[in-house]
Amino acid sequence: MNIVDGIGFQREFDESPTLANYRKVHGGRVSQIRGYIPQLSVTNDDLITVYDFGTITIDGGILHAYGKGTVYASGTAKVYAHDEVRVLAFDDAEVRAYQQASAICNNKSSAVGFERSHLTLNDRSSGELRDISVGSFHNFSQGTIFDSARANAYDATIVEIYGDHASLRARGRSAVGVHGTPALWLGGSAIAHVEEATKSQFIIISEKATITQEPLNNPSKTELKVSDTPTLGYQEGGSPAEDHATVQAAAPQPEAQTTPTPAAAPEPAVPAQAPVWVEPENTATPTPPAVEDTAAPEEPTYASTLTLPTGTPLPQFGDAWTALKTSL
Repeated sequence: MNIVDGIGFQREFDESPTLANYRKVHGGRVSQIRGYIPQLSVTNDDLITVYDFGTITIDGGILHAYGKGTVYASGTAKVYAHDEVRVLAFDDAEVRAYQQASAICNNKSSAVGFERSHLTLNDRSSGELRDISVGSFHNFSQGTIFDSARANAYDATIVEIYGDHASLRARGRSAVGVHGTPALWLGGSAIAHVEEATKSQFIIISEKATITQEPLNNPSKTELKVSDTPTLGYQEGGSPAEDHATVQAAAPQPEAQTTPTPAAAPEPAVPAQAPVWVEPENTATPTPPAVEDTAAPEEPTYASTLTLPTGTPLPQFGDAWTALKTSL
């Protein structure tokens, strides 16, 4: 298992050998490993509780970790971290952090912080801060803050904050949904979406930050529905109605174009050229090669080749050449 968190934590960590696999036994009892474990790999349906360890990799199992140590969680792993355990989560892993545990979430992983825990959410991860936990949101992550939790938000994050004791500092293009009267500092181009009863004097804004009463559009809470009037196309300065009219107007045109294409039968204009060649034949009757010359220009046209009698020799292709005996 090769794991690189992209942030610089233990990049030299490449493999963790499987020392033991402890699975559910006798009615789903969770296996417990007491004593120090330097390295351990947890996978699939493993349910393990450890109390002191160095490094654990978990992919798809469930781990209850106490004490100190580092956990690399990937896949659909679930980690319950206590004390001073540090968890680095990837993929769709889920983390619950208690006491002074910390979790760094990447990709689409998620975490919930309780008590004095610390969360760092990157990429498109999501998380919640409760009790007096602290955290930070980066990139396009989303989160919620409750109780007396504190956090910082950067980039294009979406954060909702509840209560009167939570606090948040937001910068970049962060969007903050404010519920209650928490302490809030806004900088950069951050936007605070407040309710009518929100006391804005507890919100400090600077730079290009703004306050609006428009509801926060949180993608994680938005239900996607199929539109009753789907858009048929886009055009600058137009609208779906205009696009629809454009499509309807364009629909009969192909039919009008298909009718002229058979009317392209005016290609019989080529036979019209045949009489042009016939006239020189009348002017110079003693010249039979003129008949061969008239057949030569008619060959590129499909009508002339199909109408030739079977076995008619054409000198320019050699004596062995014969016309097609079957229609195309």
